[in-house]
Amino acid sequence: MRAAVLYESSHGQTAKIADAMGVILRERGYEVVVQRCRASDSDRQIAQADRVIIGSSVHAGRHSGRAAGLIRRAADALNARPSAFFSVSMQASSDEPPQVQQMQQLADTFVAQCGWRPGRTVLFGGGLPYTRYNSLLRFVMKRISKSQGGPTDTSRDHEFTDWDAVREFTVRFAETDAAQADTATGETDQAES
Repeated sequence: MRAAVLYESSHGQTAKIADAMGVILRERGYEVVVQRCRASDSDRQIAQADRVIIGSSVHAGRHSGRAAGLIRRAADALNARPSAFFSVSMQASSDEPPQVQQMQQLADTFVAQCGWRPGRTVLFGGGLPYTRYNSLLRFVMKRISKSQGGPTDTSRDHEFTDWDAVREFTVRFAETDAAQADTATGETDQAES
């Protein structure tokens, strides 16, 4: 079985999640390609894969335009095989159900507008890589984090991804019998940290 894990990541957390998924899929016997959505052969990787996972981080209330472009181009191929979408954001790790629900709606709307019906859509908490931000972005992100009761120590990075949830989601995706593919059910998962 071949699997493709494609992603768009601005500051690295979505890439880390995609890499972890690739490791888990390989442990289960899959031949796996993990790469950015913008890679020149991403459309081909989808066409050749038996299963596909695509992920995107959320910035300023939007998922990646590059991920959206790939999904729109490959919607028919994605809808023809078991597939899943993961969305990465700070709000996904919130203790406030309305914030998590808002992120779930954002993810569901994103894939629907792209013409994709993934079998599963899952949310993962992202991170605050303060040490990788430029000074302006660090200032803005610190203010946002402070307003939401989050960490404000800019001397280090903060991670909110629930790695057990990433593993559970990926194992479940890998072990779903192809004859019982979730693509027809439109199942939604929320993996909060």
